Formats: sequence, structure tokens, C-alpha cells
Amino acid sequence: MWPWNVLCAALACLAGSMFVCVWLWWSGQRAVRRMEKLLESSVKKAEEEGLVWREEAASCRQRIERLEEELKALRQAQTPRPGMNLTKRTMALRMNRRGERPEQIAAALGLPRAEVELLLKLHRAAAGAPPVGVG
Repeated sequence: MWPWNVLCAALACLAGSMFVCVWLWWSGQRAVRRMEKLLESSVKKAEEEGLVWREEAASCRQRIERLEEELKALRQAQTPRPGMNLTKRTMALRMNRRGERPEQIAAALGLPRAEVELLLKLHRAAAGAPPVGVG
């Protein structure tokens, strides 16, 4: 049989080994909990930042859409209308000779009234007649 002192020494080593194993397991669990908390806070922070970026992207997208609409409206506004062609000019002068008013001529030919009035003034000036107020 084993002497008591050898048996006690073996039990002490076994108890010490068990203590070290339990301590290592407990330390590992504590490290795991610490890492889980760190991971949770990192994930939460990343989600918050992601939300901020999504909101910013949505805001930028809305701004781009609004600017595209404004640009489209500006392009349409800048599209020059076709000017008065020779046929419309001739028709406007004939209608004026028949005694029609500039408002009637403009409505009939689909032209702005100011353009018709200018045409009539220029025609009178070119014909040598003194400028007369249109209206």
C-alpha cells in the first residue's frame, strides 16, 4: 500500500490541479462575458451608425430627385419656342389691314400679344408711317 504522506501529497496535487482548472474555467467565462458585452456594444453602435447613414442616404436621394426635377423644369423652360415664321407674319399683317385688333390676331395665330404688337409697330416704322400706339 501507499504510505499516507504520498497519498496526501497526491491528493494535494489533485486538489491543486482541480483548483487551477476551476480558476481557468472561471477566468475564461469572465473573458467570454466581457467579450460578449463588448460585441453587443459594438453591434449596437454599428446599428446606430447604419441608421444614421441610411437616413443620410435617403435625404441625399430626395435632394437628388428634387434637383433633377428642378433641372428638368429649367430645361423645359429654356427650350426656345419657335419664332414667328413668314407665314404667320404675313397673316398677321393681312389681319391688321382688315382692321382686326392685336388681341384677336394673337389669339387666332397662337402668338403672344406683345409679339404681334411689336410686329405691327415695326411694320409701321418700316412703311414710313409715324409710330402709333397699338391698342
